Amino acid sequence: MAILFVASLNYMLKYLLAYIVFGVEEYNKIPADTRNILIQSLIFLISIVTTWALCSFSMGKATIALGLNKPVLQTMLWALLCASPMLIGGIISLGLNNSIAIKDILFASVWAGVFEELVFRAFITGLLVRLAGWHIIPAILISSLIFGWGHIYQADSAAEAITIFLVTGSAGIGFAVFYWLWKWNIWFPMFMHIFMNLSFVITNMGTNVLLNNSGNIYRIITIVSAIILTIVLMRKRTLPDFNTGTK
Repeated sequence: MAILFVASLNYMLKYLLAYIVFGVEEYNKIPADTRNILIQSLIFLISIVTTWALCSFSMGKATIALGLNKPVLQTMLWALLCASPMLIGGIISLGLNNSIAIKDILFASVWAGVFEELVFRAFITGLLVRLAGWHIIPAILISSLIFGWGHIYQADSAAEAITIFLVTGSAGIGFAVFYWLWKWNIWFPMFMHIFMNLSFVITNMGTNVLLNNSGNIYRIITIVSAIILTIVLMRKRTLPDFNTGTK
């Protein structure tokens, strides 16, 4: 129950900050991006603290439960290899975005990848399965539905909102499946997420997650590459892994 409670915090924190902490007028004066980062940071912190509590206040066990005890550099290089079609193809054929800002790279790529993978995949999906004993399918579906719903703000119409929900919800399922297949190694979906978002930010792939035609082609190639790599490493039994000690 604690895991599902944290998953619903996004909306509760908005009201808490607006009506109790800042007041509605002052809250509305805060830039939208700043409000989002503040809420996400609070959810991130609460997720870490909740995991720590569920793991008997042991940071070692919490690190294992969140899939953070796996090889980082090796996994990052695998993710970079898979995401290279989006990065290289986007730069060569679509060109660099002339309005790139460091803050966009930090928040739309790095922070988004870290926050969303740790909360939606490691915390919600992972802990529901590994600690609460849920079956993998409902755990993935719940986290992916919340993940998809959280992206519909990018839409300009009802039809686009539905499309974005389906695309991002499906992406949430994909990242969660990779997390599971990579023996609960959160670094692989996290770095995949970061590098894929980076390609959106630095190239002219589109204005939201739907991308343009060329961008979607490179995205498909990237996803297929990640699937092939995962299958090959699974068959060779060489997925980067440590003994987790967690079911």
